Amino acid sequence: MKKVVYEVNNDGYVIETYVAEVGLNDEISDIDKQHMVSITIPNGLFKPKWNGVKWIEGATQEEIDEITKVEPSPPNEREQTIELLKKQNQALSKMNTDLSKTNAELKKSIALHDGIISELVLKMFDEDTEVM
Repeated sequence: MKKVVYEVNNDGYVIETYVAEVGLNDEISDIDKQHMVSITIPNGLFKPKWNGVKWIEGATQEEIDEITKVEPSPPNEREQTIELLKKQNQALSKMNTDLSKTNAELKKSIALHDGIISELVLKMFDEDTEVM
């Protein structure tokens, strides 16, 4: 029966893939190569490695993390608009806060001046009444 077989290097990593005639005991008959493996590589291995008995994961955790790392896609027009609106909203909120503070300071200043003016008017009124 024809089957996919794998040639592995001395470290157990696949260096070539062949289709070969395989006997009942998984014996490879029509390829004269050392380090041939006829056992199918199981799904889910990122870097298959033959340990002499079975296929194992040959990738380090760092390599797996790099392979499976999801690159963020660039923001689309809608996302860009949302980000711009968020920034504008923050800027407007700060402006509103600053204007509220300025308004409160102006009210205090006006009240203070109103008090001073009221005192001056009263003084002037008192002085006018004394003269008469």
